[in-house]
Amino acid sequence: MPKGAALSFLARVSMALLIVVYTFNANANSAQCESVAPGTVVKDVETTSVYMDRQSSVVDEARKKQNSIDVAPIDRAALQIAEMSNKYVTGDDCSGMRALQLLSQWASRDGLSHPVGFQGQVTSMLYGMSFVSSFGQSAELCRDADCDRTKRWLAMLADQSLTYFSASGRKRNNLFYWSSAFAVFAGRYTGRNALYERGKAGIAEGFSHIDADGFPYENSRGKRALFYNAYAFTALTWGAAGVSRDWMLEQAEANPNVVILQTRLDDYRAGKYDHSFYSTSQEIVHFPYWKLPWQVAGAASTSEACKAMDNSLRHKVLGGSTSLMLSKLWHLPQCATGN
Repeated sequence: MPKGAALSFLARVSMALLIVVYTFNANANSAQCESVAPGTVVKDVETTSVYMDRQSSVVDEARKKQNSIDVAPIDRAALQIAEMSNKYVTGDDCSGMRALQLLSQWASRDGLSHPVGFQGQVTSMLYGMSFVSSFGQSAELCRDADCDRTKRWLAMLADQSLTYFSASGRKRNNLFYWSSAFAVFAGRYTGRNALYERGKAGIAEGFSHIDADGFPYENSRGKRALFYNAYAFTALTWGAAGVSRDWMLEQAEANPNVVILQTRLDDYRAGKYDHSFYSTSQEIVHFPYWKLPWQVAGAASTSEACKAMDNSLRHKVLGGSTSLMLSKLWHLPQCATGN
């Protein structure tokens, strides 16, 4: 995209922001909004891996079923909070207040704070990322010290996850990238700059890992190698988007292999891949969540950006609607379609 077109688009967005403001009722508070009933808060996180092999490539159906049972109460809360936060972004103030109320309940009872074993750490980190993504969408409703406890809790979870997945001897794979993205989001939305910078450094390191064949660690994952390439790239993309649009684009400019990976992942989504490189037949799982920030960042106009904003595309780790999440991250005006 020509630089002039990009600047023109950003200028129009900036002008629009002077007119289109994400308003909310300054008088909205928990007394005016119907309270949400307390739910189950999980402090000790003990979950079962869905995989039956060391490569994490073969899903065992019995393990998958048990994992769903293990995470069920966390999953219900994450989906409920994400839905409420999404409704707030589209104009429902009370839904935003209820999302903050539920997050406060989890914070007050130290939810997710005691992960048991490796799989518990994975679960705590991914659902923590979900909670901070939802918090970021409704955080502007916080008044004074109302959300301080929630902020401390989210920052603690992010620090715990990044410390674990960046420990000496651990592979710098998709889990390191997700924990770095978690730190970026948590640092940004809780005002913890040191945490934010640690996450940012992890994201930058992750982009440097991309070679001409993608992610070396993920390519050893058997039939899920390409799936995990997409999963890892999603973490890096959204972690970088949590810093800024320009910083994300700078990471791609610094490593030409990023564009090669994007083409490879687009082909993978279409069911095409290099069989000579991937000796194991690849499981084709449509995982398009990495695309949106790159599409919007490269848009030459507001209408072109809005075409990419598919509000039906949802990812619970990214706070429900990825279009609404990106709109909040980059302070974009909502599209006329309501996305």
